[in-house]
Amino acid sequence: MEKSEKDRKLEKLKNEYSKLQEKYSLPSFEELNNYFDIDLVAGKHFDRLLRAVRRRMTEKTSSYLRFMEVFLNPAQAPLFYMMLAKNMSEEGRKAINEIYFELGRIEILHLEVENTGSDEREAEFIKEIFGCWPKIREHIGVLVDIFKKGWKKKSELKDKTYFG
Repeated sequence: MEKSEKDRKLEKLKNEYSKLQEKYSLPSFEELNNYFDIDLVAGKHFDRLLRAVRRRMTEKTSSYLRFMEVFLNPAQAPLFYMMLAKNMSEEGRKAINEIYFELGRIEILHLEVENTGSDEREAEFIKEIFGCWPKIREHIGVLVDIFKKGWKKKSELKDKTYFG
């Protein structure tokens, strides 16, 4: 059976990454893809694959950073976020702060590598972020559990106070 164009592009990406993985002792393609969806760069034009991978990783970390900022500065936040933040426990605030400062550190590191990056520096960044990502995910998991409990509690209160 003939491979589709998409499959060929993905295979090419994996082959190119494999060479760099060996050279720089990087995490496996599958592990990185599981966390950061790096397969999305398949078929796109880039001069430096490691830069494209780092930028893809940073897209995810930056989106999480922006999400955390809404809770730390909720003045103009949409109602959904205000409702989540309103009954935030101390555990939730602690998780947000820990996630925020770690993601902020990553953002600064990203700017440094973006400005001065060589393939070696790109590889260091990839390994560092990949190494700290499980802890960030753990904190995010705690936060999601807190959000779910708070949301459920809010909806139960609404059901009890609704007069229709």
